[in-house]
Amino acid sequence: MPPFAAWLTDRLPDLLASPLAARLGWTCLHSLWQALAIAALLAIALRLVPRRSSAATNARYLIATAALVALPVAAVATFAIVEPGVNPAAVEAESDAASATASRFAGDGAAAPASAAQSPTIVLPPHLATAAARPAARASFAAVSAAAASAALDHLRPWLPAIAGVWLAGALLAAGRMTIGYWLTRRMVARGKPLADGRFQASVERWRRSIGIDAAVRVLASAAVEAPIVVGWLKPVILWPAAALLGLPAHELDALVVHELAHVRRQDALMNLLQACIDVLFFHHPAAWWISGTVRAEREHCADDLAVRVLEAGHAGSRLSYAKALLALEERRQAHALALAANGGSLLDRIRRLAGVEEQPASPVRPLAAAAMASLLLAVLVTAAAPIREARADELPKDTNKIESLTVEQAKRLADTFPGVPVGSEDRFCACGLPLQSLKIVDADVAKALSGYRGNAILLTGLTTIDADVAEAFAGFRGTVFVPVAVQQEFIRRNPLNAKTACMHAALLKGDLTSVTTLDAETAKALAGFKGYSLMLNDLTSLDADTARALAEFQGGLLSLCRLRTLDAAAARALAEFKGTCLALRGLDALDADTAKALARYNGGELLLDGLRTLDAATAKELVNFRGQLHLSGLTAVDADAAIGLAGCKAKTLCLSGLTTLSAAAAKALAQHEGNRMDLNGLTTLSDEAAKALAQHEGDLSLNGLTTLSDEAATALGQRKGDLYLPGLTTLSDEAAKALAQHKGNRLDLSGLTTLSGEAATALAQHVGRELALAGLTTLSAEAATALAQHKGTLFLNGLTTLSGDAAKALAQHKGSYLILDGLTTISDEAAKALAQHKGQYLRIDGLTTLSAEAATALAQHEGELRLNGLTTLSGDAATALAQHKGDLILGLTTLSAEAAKALAQHEGALFLNGLTTLSAEAAKAFAQFKGKSLILSSGAKESFFQNNRLTPETALLWAALSGGKLTAVTTLDSPDSVAIAKALATHKGPLSLPNLKKISPKTLSALIEKEDIDIPLIETLELIPEPDGSPTKDFVIPEGFQQRQNQQRQQR
Repeated sequence: MPPFAAWLTDRLPDLLASPLAARLGWTCLHSLWQALAIAALLAIALRLVPRRSSAATNARYLIATAALVALPVAAVATFAIVEPGVNPAAVEAESDAASATASRFAGDGAAAPASAAQSPTIVLPPHLATAAARPAARASFAAVSAAAASAALDHLRPWLPAIAGVWLAGALLAAGRMTIGYWLTRRMVARGKPLADGRFQASVERWRRSIGIDAAVRVLASAAVEAPIVVGWLKPVILWPAAALLGLPAHELDALVVHELAHVRRQDALMNLLQACIDVLFFHHPAAWWISGTVRAEREHCADDLAVRVLEAGHAGSRLSYAKALLALEERRQAHALALAANGGSLLDRIRRLAGVEEQPASPVRPLAAAAMASLLLAVLVTAAAPIREARADELPKDTNKIESLTVEQAKRLADTFPGVPVGSEDRFCACGLPLQSLKIVDADVAKALSGYRGNAILLTGLTTIDADVAEAFAGFRGTVFVPVAVQQEFIRRNPLNAKTACMHAALLKGDLTSVTTLDAETAKALAGFKGYSLMLNDLTSLDADTARALAEFQGGLLSLCRLRTLDAAAARALAEFKGTCLALRGLDALDADTAKALARYNGGELLLDGLRTLDAATAKELVNFRGQLHLSGLTAVDADAAIGLAGCKAKTLCLSGLTTLSAAAAKALAQHEGNRMDLNGLTTLSDEAAKALAQHEGDLSLNGLTTLSDEAATALGQRKGDLYLPGLTTLSDEAAKALAQHKGNRLDLSGLTTLSGEAATALAQHVGRELALAGLTTLSAEAATALAQHKGTLFLNGLTTLSGDAAKALAQHKGSYLILDGLTTISDEAAKALAQHKGQYLRIDGLTTLSAEAATALAQHEGELRLNGLTTLSGDAATALAQHKGDLILGLTTLSAEAAKALAQHEGALFLNGLTTLSAEAAKAFAQFKGKSLILSSGAKESFFQNNRLTPETALLWAALSGGKLTAVTTLDSPDSVAIAKALATHKGPLSLPNLKKISPKTLSALIEKEDIDIPLIETLELIPEPDGSPTKDFVIPEGFQQRQNQQRQQR
């Protein structure tokens, strides 16, 4: 026994009998009400300080941090001032009695015979069974301590040492868990590898200086993380996912890098360590869990605000683009994980806040969550004790479109396990759907079961009829239900719109109720219960306040009322309570000041008022409080007074694309708008005075309608700091080009230019921004190409349809990281050899439809990412050549021969084949031997293979390879050859996950967990079934190593 353990064993009785133990016991009991009181005060404070600004967010974080720190402060103060009041004799007597009682129960337990099981069960080794029982004991302690807190003080005193001992044991376990977590984190850092893609470190270095960090920040790739994280504060390291974020666009990369650097700048890692220590001390209290969670959430919001400020200062993004980058991070993480559940939670709250959507009031619900978890544990134990059911034999076909009838049980199984495939119709496409096109009739019970499907669409284009009960069941589905138009029309004819049928109509019409011309409040209230994304009532011409109030309860994203010509202030105030992202009122042709003031209270992302033809100054001023995107594209003119009113508007984007003229006075007023972007796309001419005025606007400026621009106006606009969009210009003088080259914003868009002189090209190449768009050029001389190659940012030449060898050689010297040549449909071998010398990180030629073997051999020499999404077919020779490419390779192939697949399987980088619709068994067998970093196939190709090739010992490795090691479609392993399948899967190289596994036999499970990096659901959630091959069934004894891995999995959850 270690010296410390021996000392603790000898001294523990004395310690528990000392006054210090009593003090600690009282401190534990007092902490119950103290933490609740602090949590209540924090909840009130957070309600009083909403997140309306960066300062408010920082204040919320400081308040939450103060509440967290108050927990140990209160505990220390209590420990110092509380009177122990311990009676050692009583304590000793109670201890003796407890020992005797424990001995009696131990003896009873030893004598109890083991019950004979009729079905296989899960058996833990004795020492592991003891460890597994501890969480239940800890939950029991929480309940006992809560009851004891209400007893008289005299009855509590004998229990104080026991309370102290239990708390101390729990704290030591929590501290051990924290120490293991710290060790695992350091091991991830030690095992991290420098990123091959240099743009990551370059981005970090650039933004590190911008954000004010003096210390160096390293970037390491790690396969153990799914999103970027920061480790350490003295020598900070950013751990970047090894594969999940390949192919990030520059603006998304910058957004994510700046967010992590914001944590470094704020020293959040140090605060997180302090927080972890406090979590150890208050492991027992749900209120402390909630306070700690609140601190983490507010810390992320503070980092978001700092990141947005830095990005906006560097003209590299806005709050909306930053939010989109966060969303893209989640989408890419899902894409690389194939079928990983979306992490809604705090990420959704952060995106809603960044997009300007009003925050929903939060409440401390962790105690309820703890109760729910206790109930779930009880349910699991009851289920484990129940008899094992026989496995069903009526398995459904792999191709769901072949299903002609469904039982309720089968429908439930589909809803729970079907991974989803792309489905849609002419007017709508859904990425994750359940196709059931052979079903002709569905009853209400089956419809209700199918409505539990977690994807976003159910395709029922074979239905011949639908009744009210079925429609009502589908109304509860949160996605889109596709049924034939004739079935929709017949249902609507037989079931007129009313409060009872409203949601049914909305579900069948996918939210588009354009034919509805009148609506009462009761029916509107029913429609608000529709679970879809959009609710469109574009034929309504009038709306009273009660009906508006009912519609505002709709929980989707879009509420469209585009035929309303008038709207009074009361109805406007009601509509402003809508919580979605877009309120469309494009039919309004007049707006008074009171109605405008009411609409300005809307907290969503977009307010569409494009029907307004005039706007007076008083009405414009009342729109001042709207903070999203304000669309007023119906205005053709605006006077100076109205412009002054609009300039004061807090909208992030001000869209005035209908203006055809703009006076200098109005331009001067609009330039004072402090939002992120202003669209004036309707202007076809711009005076020099107006240009000088607009130059003072600091956000992005879009002037897509301008076809000509004077040199003086160009000089003025060239002084702008925000992005400048001039894609309508078809010609540009050399002097104007020189002036615009002085533009200091991130992006200069001149995509309308069809010709460019050498002098103009030389001038534009000096543009200091990160993006220069010249997508209108169809040809490019060698002289102009040589000049443009000096540009140091991303160069968009999407319009080039031909490229000479000399021009290609010139462009190969481009000094920026990204070269975009999507307009090329063919490329000569000479041009391909030249472009291969491009030293940037990214070469994109998405327009190529054919590629010779020689050109492929040349392009394969490019050292960065190579994107050829336009290629739909590829010869074996060309595939062999491209496979030699060392960087990431993105191909848009729709078909792939076995020969080409064998060649591409030799590629050493990441391979993206997102366009494939089918995949042959031979091609799949080739990709099973893929040697690169990662293989990304379209969901259609994988689903095609899975449907046509069932899981067998021969195809098991193919299933594992094509799914990226994540077999989400496997829910049972109950075929006679399941043991052989498990053994084959265990030989898969790399991690393997079966997250939806529910039923398995003991022998199959034993074979499967021979693989050390296997990830399956928690063992207690699995249903053990008799051996499918008829061999004797035995209980399953959990190996110790596997049990340890499952314990880690429980801690992570």
